[in-house]
Amino acid sequence: MKKRLIGLFFCAATMASAQAPLWLVSCNNQNDPARLMCEVAQSIVLSEGNQRVATAAFVKPAGDAEHTAVFTLPVGLYLPAGLKLSVDDQDLGELAFQSCDAQGCYATGAAGETWPVTMAEGEELKITIQRQDRQTVNFSFPLEGFRESIDIMP
Repeated sequence: MKKRLIGLFFCAATMASAQAPLWLVSCNNQNDPARLMCEVAQSIVLSEGNQRVATAAFVKPAGDAEHTAVFTLPVGLYLPAGLKLSVDDQDLGELAFQSCDAQGCYATGAAGETWPVTMAEGEELKITIQRQDRQTVNFSFPLEGFRESIDIMP
């Protein structure tokens, strides 16, 4: 099992730059019928087996300007290292991992108003994490279409 996860990390890092995924917008009021929550998200999905490897999402209540960043990454991470973000090789910020379950490990934190603006002007969002063996792994999310997706969020 451990070898499969390590192999998945290498494959995912390679697949990230080969994909041309879209930033998708979705809104719902499932948690609070009186409050519409919206997110813009992109996932890296392996073409073989259609397995999701990583997701970057930015969530906000409709009408608010500040976003919360939510990242879902594979299990098998060195959690104390956290997650580092950059746009076009310029540091954007860091997030700590809160938890892991069978679906992955989760890092969440305030993105405020600045992260989405910086991302809308960039070409690539890069996530840097460490595996349990302390090897660095990068996931790249193309930012093409991000500005348009953020702009249509209520």
